[in-house]
Amino acid sequence: GVPDVTDGDDDGDGIPDADEAAHGTDPKNPDTDGDGVNDGQEVKDGTDPTKADTDGDGISDGREKDLGTDPKKADTDGDGLTDGEEVGTDVDQDGKAVKNDDGTAKVDDSKATKTDPKKADTDGDGINDGDEVSGAKNPFKGDKADPNGKPGNTDPNNADTDGDGINDGDEVTGAKNGGKATNPNKADTDGDGINDGQEIKDGTDPLNPNEPGNNGNNGNTGNSGNKGNTVWQKLPKTGYAGIPVLALGLLALGAGAVMVRRRK
Repeated sequence: GVPDVTDGDDDGDGIPDADEAAHGTDPKNPDTDGDGVNDGQEVKDGTDPTKADTDGDGISDGREKDLGTDPKKADTDGDGLTDGEEVGTDVDQDGKAVKNDDGTAKVDDSKATKTDPKKADTDGDGINDGDEVSGAKNPFKGDKADPNGKPGNTDPNNADTDGDGINDGDEVTGAKNGGKATNPNKADTDGDGINDGQEIKDGTDPLNPNEPGNNGNNGNTGNSGNKGNTVWQKLPKTGYAGIPVLALGLLALGAGAVMVRRRK
């Protein structure tokens, strides 16, 4: 190779030795900050060759290149979660990576949201990942705590957190229920035994457990005030149907027997 005394770029990083001091880089080390990107490339990219994690999001600049995230932007997709929080290198959730003894980023999958740092709404439910994790869009925040203890959290990787057939975004906006929100963490918001998605299909109110048609007879114990033994049940959109059909049949047989006697 060319002797150092005549080589204008001793470490071959693309920055002349005479200019390395101006950048604060080491003329004997092509990757001063050890982030996996050589100093010359960092200068071209606009990242800091003396700082392994230029944007402080918990992911080194080199790793961001691999992931396709922006090493100059802590929250590439703008969803309210840093890239490190999304992929799991920000173990203590302070916006910076926690380091192993060798200086590499420590990854803790249990603290990662496992969401896509390049997609603001990973599950496509209409709520961005940051709002799902914080519960910011959920009007029922006091009803249930999420796995990390923040009330109202929904799952940013599951479009329908409670599995009721309505996606989380439609639940918090009431898009499927005339503008009235239902609880995205509770499949049966009103606790009447029928999940919200089914109630909306049936045309009943998922926020009212006492609405006729929701819960058995719902107080319909007679036929327009008739206090006899026959119990009438309101059927959705079909009017009224007498339940004890057998009893009616027996009455008809009795009437027939009376007529036969009279003829004798």
